[in-house]
Amino acid sequence: DIELNDRGFSVRPTRTPLGNQPKGGTSQLPYDEPTLKAVLKVLESRGEFDPGDFDDAEIAELEDLGLLSRVDDRYELDPQDNVLKRIGHELFKRLLPGDSKGALKRSFDQKMKGEGTPISVQLSIPGRAKQFGRYPWELLHDGHRHYVSYENVEMTRLVQHDEEARELTVEDTPVRLLFISAHPKGL
Repeated sequence: DIELNDRGFSVRPTRTPLGNQPKGGTSQLPYDEPTLKAVLKVLESRGEFDPGDFDDAEIAELEDLGLLSRVDDRYELDPQDNVLKRIGHELFKRLLPGDSKGALKRSFDQKMKGEGTPISVQLSIPGRAKQFGRYPWELLHDGHRHYVSYENVEMTRLVQHDEEARELTVEDTPVRLLFISAHPKGL
């Protein structure tokens, strides 16, 4: 569970496969709004950095984060895999304060030994914390690998809504369903 206060938040893990209840902690969101916007633009560019798409403040932020460097008279984006690792590792450090990081690591270690059940990490985001949902949490990187690259690991986000659900009417037409399942390679 996540509780927000300005740019800070507290995390309370709800369940672990090991059966214990780790203590959560408090942390800060890694980026303010302008920096998050620049980071998301870099991710959307898929490694094809065009300085014309960024204003001077965004370029300065990306340089401060180590995602961008100036070479002679032009800017170069760090190789895409390094960009994803840096962003993912920063998110990992911030999302899992207190004992929650250790509990998740122990669960992954147990799973890597072939023990235990598949691991499901669900980030439950309250409706009043919509800005939290804009972060690319699926890039979580523990310093060794992206979590989504581990076998039998599911990572989902549940964005709750503060409004009451409307009643849905059922039409007499066939149900059309789109199912997407990602299995990223090379993360």
